[in-house]
Amino acid sequence: MLKTAPLRVITVLALTVLSAFVTVFAGPRIPHKGELRSRVDLIYRAYQNKDRDTFESIIHSQAFRCVTSSRTDFFDSWNRAGHFEVASWKIRSIQAREDLREHPLEDCKGEPLRGDATALVFLAQTDRMKPVEGATTLFTQFWVHMDGTWYWVLPQAY
Repeated sequence: MLKTAPLRVITVLALTVLSAFVTVFAGPRIPHKGELRSRVDLIYRAYQNKDRDTFESIIHSQAFRCVTSSRTDFFDSWNRAGHFEVASWKIRSIQAREDLREHPLEDCKGEPLRGDATALVFLAQTDRMKPVEGATTLFTQFWVHMDGTWYWVLPQAY
């Protein structure tokens, strides 16, 4: 029993060091990443189906307040240049944005956006302008996790 005691101590120390190493180098954590993916899909489906209520419910409340105060109907403005459709989209990657905790984005009133985590979603989006087929473009969307739910932040809001 005395011979195995040092082995146990070494094993525990090694596991502790390994755990600390993994924690430090794992990078920032994205809470509810599966839900974030679902919310991205939901906002695109809402846009395709012209479901304004669902679309607006996914926008961060501070960002939405800023866009609506500009008296621009952003939902309809996307279609002003002609009949525009989002044909498809695919999430390429998601990155946590821990740097925004130290330097938070501010809304149009100069208030920091509320939330407990932030992420950038990188997408490939294929648009179609009738009658011409469109091309695929890469987009980045900014999302904020607040009160257990992910919300999209429109670029016009910060």
